[in-house]
Amino acid sequence: MIYAPVYRRVLWGGVEVSVYGTSRNWNYAGSSHEEMEISNPWITSAIRQVITDHDIRRALVPKPAFNTRVVKAEDLTKELLPGFFRGADADGVLLERSGDAYFLASADCPCVVIYDRSQHRLLGLHCGLNSLIDRYALMGKPKRQFASVIDGGMSLFKSVARTGLEVFFAVGIGSGSFEHPIIGHEHSAENTALINHIVTTGNRDERHFSVVKNRELGNIDLFDLVRAQLSNLGILPVFVEHDGHNTATNKYHDGSFMFHSNRRDHDKKRNLVVVKLL
Repeated sequence: MIYAPVYRRVLWGGVEVSVYGTSRNWNYAGSSHEEMEISNPWITSAIRQVITDHDIRRALVPKPAFNTRVVKAEDLTKELLPGFFRGADADGVLLERSGDAYFLASADCPCVVIYDRSQHRLLGLHCGLNSLIDRYALMGKPKRQFASVIDGGMSLFKSVARTGLEVFFAVGIGSGSFEHPIIGHEHSAENTALINHIVTTGNRDERHFSVVKNRELGNIDLFDLVRAQLSNLGILPVFVEHDGHNTATNKYHDGSFMFHSNRRDHDKKRNLVVVKLL
């Protein structure tokens, strides 16, 4: 294995989750393999290696778009590399065939995995803040079908027993590094509307979770926000396993950062999460 992941875990006997960090920049932006190489010259060889190392039949890779859309394999028909399919802007994928995988290149946005053991299928979801909260709706101008990607993903699980799901939260920024100040900030008005929505006017169960750790600083815990939204959909008990990593602060023993963080570095470098249905 040329590119070693930070971790590689098998969950529930049916899912493999692997996370790659700062050893490389995993940004694979582009609508063709030529564009991918121009923007990041080593990336196509690295993606080919990851597909081989994980024995992936099809990598299903929509472009994250904060639109709460969740697609299936038939929506991703543009094969940029052997086994690497794109062609849709979406915040998630439904995997239904063993050997298929969801790739998410992100920096701070968590990847949430929801596994339906009874039917051996899973959702891989891009759960950045703007995928979980519709900021346009806070201004009275909703622009998307679902308020949250959690709602969009679970709309594909209508027939499942909501208590029979397994949930895993892979990497993401910690609340202490994720501030949205409501006082003395250029976006104070927008941040105040956001925090008020979560604390007082959000879905009924959001108020029973500690989503906002410090109201004045606007420290938002994306892990608890996901748990709250799952609870609101009746997925109980809400046991969501977290891998414990914080993209903004986690370091190796030598003091170097494990993960790329847009909040910390303000660049376009990305980590890679690979979610495979076994």
